[in-house]
Amino acid sequence: MKLSTALVAVKKINSAVPRSNFSESELNRAAQLILKAEGIINPLVIRRTSLESYEVVDGDFEYHVAARAREIDPRKGEMIGAFIIDPDNEEVLLAQIKALRMRASDSHSPAASGMEAQPSLMSSSGDMQEIKNLLLQMGKSLEDKLDAISHKMEQSLRGMVEDAVKKQLELVEISQPAPEREAEAVQTSKSAPATKTAAPNYARMTVTELKAIAKKRNIKGYSRINKDELIALLEKS
Repeated sequence: MKLSTALVAVKKINSAVPRSNFSESELNRAAQLILKAEGIINPLVIRRTSLESYEVVDGDFEYHVAARAREIDPRKGEMIGAFIIDPDNEEVLLAQIKALRMRASDSHSPAASGMEAQPSLMSSSGDMQEIKNLLLQMGKSLEDKLDAISHKMEQSLRGMVEDAVKKQLELVEISQPAPEREAEAVQTSKSAPATKTAAPNYARMTVTELKAIAKKRNIKGYSRINKDELIALLEKS
């Protein structure tokens, strides 16, 4: 057969289909298999766009797998097997690709793979139920937390109000004395007789005692006078 694959540097190939269209986990798994086998079982179909570059005609997934393999191991993943479309065989190769892809599409139709699709649907339904249960649990947990926060805030607010009322009552009691105390104070002031300090009996005191009193009162000349004169000064002072 004239048709054969060629090894092409992965870095020289481009694809119009973005890598984000494929699952990273699938790309990683397939890339590891390519590295272990040191080659790809399903070569790309590419078209030359210049002397040093190519574009993918068929096999975008395989290209992104090869690119991922090169990221993992640049040495082993540097080259990839590919069919290069030339102008003289482009028409027949494109027709072959179309025919093969249509056959592959028919083999994966709902009628042919209905039994295989059923477990997937069942799995999807189970996942949805699990997600619903998880959301319900999260909602219940959030509701419980909100109730606990609300209860704590209510208790804190109640305590603050009680403290404020207590302090206000204490201020009122301080600013307004009890009537009993006021009445007792008035009664005491009325009943207590006025006491007068009795005048000392200077005549019975000695001269020394009289001089001491005079000294205490800062009376001048007390040391040079007799007892009678001292008594007279003290009674006047």
